[in-house]
Amino acid sequence: MYRIDTANAAVAMPAPLGAGVMGYFQDTGPVTDLSADWFNMIQEELVYCLTMRGGTLDKADYHQLWDEVLLAEQAIKSDAADTTAVTTDVTCVVMASNTSRAVGANAAVVASSGASVASGAVSAVVGAGTGVASGITSAVVGGGFNTASGARAVVIGGTTNTASGNNSAVIASDGSGTLCEASGLQSAVVASEDDCEASGVDSLVAACDGDGGSCTASGTQSAVIASTSVAGLNTLASGATSAIIASASAASATVCAGVSSAIIASGNAETDGAHGYQAILACDTADTDADDCLAAAANDVAVSGARSAVISGKGYELNDADTLGGGYNAGALTPSGANQNLTWKIDASTGDAYLAGDLEVGVNVNTEAGAKVVLDSTNGGIKSTMGSVAFGVAGTPTDAELDTASGTDAATAGAGYALFVQDATTGAIYHVMSDGGTKWLYSAAYTASV
Repeated sequence: MYRIDTANAAVAMPAPLGAGVMGYFQDTGPVTDLSADWFNMIQEELVYCLTMRGGTLDKADYHQLWDEVLLAEQAIKSDAADTTAVTTDVTCVVMASNTSRAVGANAAVVASSGASVASGAVSAVVGAGTGVASGITSAVVGGGFNTASGARAVVIGGTTNTASGNNSAVIASDGSGTLCEASGLQSAVVASEDDCEASGVDSLVAACDGDGGSCTASGTQSAVIASTSVAGLNTLASGATSAIIASASAASATVCAGVSSAIIASGNAETDGAHGYQAILACDTADTDADDCLAAAANDVAVSGARSAVISGKGYELNDADTLGGGYNAGALTPSGANQNLTWKIDASTGDAYLAGDLEVGVNVNTEAGAKVVLDSTNGGIKSTMGSVAFGVAGTPTDAELDTASGTDAATAGAGYALFVQDATTGAIYHVMSDGGTKWLYSAAYTASV
């Protein structure tokens, strides 16, 4: 396309003549006169269409109008009555957008602004400000300053987010403080804020608030769900097949580093990366540092023994293996790899139980009253509730009387069964035991001399 450049062509656009009566060409009768006005009008209409689309007039190019203007319209095909598949002549399109480009095969930028680019094959940027879809079959939908660079990656909503792993997603998240990024294969960051990163294969960060720090699922098949980091500290699931759920960091990091481990509804908790199959449940400040161990419903505790668990209490450490334990100390705990501040433990390998306090049997647990037997931890004594009955003959109780006092009989009680019985008439006390058969044995208790 080129303006007329023959001899006698005007170097500037002549002023048009006054408008006459509009009509049509004819070649019969008086032949229609041709005018420079009319040719200039047709020439300038074509030149305007071409140059306003960014084209430059080229005398040797005979299809500029098609390339610059009409070809773009081939990116859209529609037919109200036709539902068959169609193929457009143009496979890159920018629609209703500002300062944007679609350069990938089958790429589109729609209703976007701020230098949005769809550069990946089969990619799209829709309704975004400064969105970049550079991965194959990737998309950025809504939000601002978002990038989908992984193959089959998507960023939906939010600000300053990146889905860089293949088959990854960042959804409705806000990384405006730093960055929300799904960089691992098949990873996702969902409804999160500020430096939340799913970098492990098949990892997930969901509904988390990094608050300027980071909630990170970096281990393979790991997850951080509904958790938060406070004051820039980390909530990190870095072990393979590990998870942090509904947990928060306050004074130190919450880190689930053990293989196949979990931290649930806890704060300032850590499972050791050198060991696996660890769990921390409903604890405020807990540390597991051994294989197959558990801390539950406790505060400021540590488990350093393999196949062991601690439940309830505060400020203690269990280092024995194959043991269930608990304890209490009001001060802060410094884990040392040794038992600290335990008040009870049960050794699963031997069945042995260890108790620092009293043991009360037959007690009303709700009121802690009415114990039948008390093992006193202060002096090692045993206190037993006495049976009482009035003996028919003082000093010589019968089997029937002892049955009444004990609430059982000698045969049912069995060998080794023993109790104290008081004669309700005289006040004398007797030590009574079963002979293992049908008879009771007894001996009288005497008052010590002064």
